[in-house]
Parts: sequence; structure tokens; C-alpha cells
Amino acid sequence: FTLNFSGKEMSEIVDRLKEDVHPLGYYVIMRGSKLFLGGSEFALRFSSVLFGIASILLIYFVGKELFSRRVGLLASLFLSLSYTAIVYSQEAKMYSMFMAAFLFSFLYFVKLLKKTSWKNVFFLSLATGLLLHTHVLGLLILSCYMGYYFIGALTKKTYKVDLASIFSIKIKEVYNLKRFFVFLLLTFILYLPWLKMFLFYQFPLLIHTLQFK
Repeated sequence: FTLNFSGKEMSEIVDRLKEDVHPLGYYVIMRGSKLFLGGSEFALRFSSVLFGIASILLIYFVGKELFSRRVGLLASLFLSLSYTAIVYSQEAKMYSMFMAAFLFSFLYFVKLLKKTSWKNVFFLSLATGLLLHTHVLGLLILSCYMGYYFIGALTKKTYKVDLASIFSIKIKEVYNLKRFFVFLLLTFILYLPWLKMFLFYQFPLLIHTLQFK
């Protein structure tokens, strides 16, 4: 499937994805990989291996940001030994890329909660844009970010309590709604080229699939 897709022109790939629920991002990378590395089994799996390695590094930084360096190291160890992660890192599918994109995005979401700098806004937007172009579940993750941030801002203002403390996570949360809306705007702009495709073709297909199940 991936080999067949990666050998097609971009316009043809887009047309084929009208009958699928996944975005274009992974297939762009696979097409580039095939152009530079060829259509061998190694070339098809190589990007998944790289994303798997990146995920091990990213989960270390996530664990470090949320808890401590030791937790980050343990998280990296457990992910590197995870059967599911190992399998996904060898498959010519988007799941390894999705895992890396999610961890990249989540890392900067945590960073934004701790410090609302423009650097964190920029990288969170970039990472979330990549996430949205990798897998349809990126939209659900973005919704979770929005829900957490708005509820957290309300909780902080009303009760003077960090929402993370409910989950026994000891970080001092800082909320800046204006900068969060900038993040949402930048993410929307990054996703805009694919929005029409999702709304008119993939979303109806997704609803039909869920109803059928």
C-alpha cells in the first residue's frame, strides 16, 4: 500500500486520500524517501526507524519536564523495550511518525503551561501542525489541549489551584489566553491547506465508518 502510494504523483495521492481518513503528511515523506533512497524495503521502513528513535528521545524530555530526569530515562527505557513501539518503528506506516509528532507536540504543550514564551508558542504550533498532517487523531489531541488549557485557566483564576496538581504533577502552571489563541491561529493556518479535504471528503467518511462499526 505505502509502496504503491509513494510512487504516485502528489495530485493522484490527494485524490486517493479522498477515500481515506488519513492526512497527507506521511505520504509526502514517503514519496521523498522513495525519490532519494529508492523503493527498497529498507527505504520504506527507514523513516519509521528514525521516528521511533526520535520518540525515545522525546519521551525522555517529556518525562523530565513533567517529573524528573530519572523519570525521563525510565520512560525512554520502557519505550525502547515496548513491543508495540518496536513493531511500529519497523512498519511502513504512519504510526511511528504519529508517535513522534504527538510527543513533540505534547512536550511543547507542557512547556507552554510552564512558560508562555513566544518560542514555546511557535514550536507548539509547528509540532501540532505536523501532528494534524500525520493522523486524524491529531484533531482529538488538539481538542484535549484546548479543553485542558481553558479549564486550567478557569481553575487557576477561580480556585488558585494548578490543574496538574489534581494528577499529582507538581508544575507551576502559567496561563496566557492571548498567546494560546495565537497558537490556535498558527495551527489553523498550518492545517488550512488540508481543511477542505477533511471537511468535504474525509469527515463524512469518518462519520460513516464510525456509524457502521
